Amino acid sequence: MSNEQLVLRIRAGENVADNMQQLWQQNQGFIFKIAIQYQNMSELDDLIQESYFGLCKAVDHYNPDMDASFIHYAS
Repeated sequence: MSNEQLVLRIRAGENVADNMQQLWQQNQGFIFKIAIQYQNMSELDDLIQESYFGLCKAVDHYNPDMDASFIHYAS
């Protein structure tokens, strides 16, 4: 399932915890890549945990009508 489909399901209230976990898991590579860029500012584990909150914000702000991918909002 695509990120965009998962986000729409999360926002619709469908199995929010499961869909959020799947979104988190399928974006681990992206999350790690971003966290590496900031590891001189904090512990890598902390940055990866904080990225979950970033994904939650991206879910809230994602607008499918803007023709931008979800990962754009997450970055």
